[in-house]
Amino acid sequence: MKLHPVEPETEVDAGEWIRPRLLEWWSLPDHRMPVGATVPTGFKDYVRVFHPPYRTSGEMDRPVRWSEIASLAGVSLAADTAWDDLVEPGREPGESLRLQAPRQGTLLSDQTIPLVDVLRRHTATPDACQFALWDGYGGLDYERWPGASRLELPGRSYVVLKGPLEAAASSFDDAPFWQSPNLWWPRDRSWFVATEIDYLWSYIGGSKDCIQELLDCEELETLRVRSDDPAPGSPVSTPRS
Repeated sequence: MKLHPVEPETEVDAGEWIRPRLLEWWSLPDHRMPVGATVPTGFKDYVRVFHPPYRTSGEMDRPVRWSEIASLAGVSLAADTAWDDLVEPGREPGESLRLQAPRQGTLLSDQTIPLVDVLRRHTATPDACQFALWDGYGGLDYERWPGASRLELPGRSYVVLKGPLEAAASSFDDAPFWQSPNLWWPRDRSWFVATEIDYLWSYIGGSKDCIQELLDCEELETLRVRSDDPAPGSPVSTPRS
């Protein structure tokens, strides 16, 4: 898919407002990671967006919802429900249900398109957004985006780009590969989308109206969360100081 026009963000302080609003890694009881370590605190409401797994059947793959699998597994979806909670312990994820696990660290186009549609209605600056890409992806670095500012957050370093909101609905990698931006927000900071590289879901913070519209969007599987809720599991990487 063709990338919408984006260009390097050259402002040296791009995204610096994020770090002071993040909760500390592993700061919850039992050494757990809070939602607010990934998405900034201070928004009125938050939602978790589940990346879809796929049911494999012959040559056809069909996206299914976490709630469908949870029902079969007898599990209630909660803020800290992990993918491994829904599959049989000791087996490959989804093996017993012929499932392909959700994509890690990226939203898919089937999600970014409806997200853009909803989020556009909740910002006054849809043509001025910033996109942060983890600098560990091959080809998504200074060689591809010369002059782009660097955003340093606990445990992660990002290259920052700028462009219209519609850019989020395109891949930030070359075909046939797909990669959504890991962090994206409008200039007016009215909402924030975060896809941690090790997670099978994303988080969004925004206004009450924005989050409610996302919860009502039939094209997305979502769950309301709080910034101080524990995130499922733990990222593999160790945060830097």
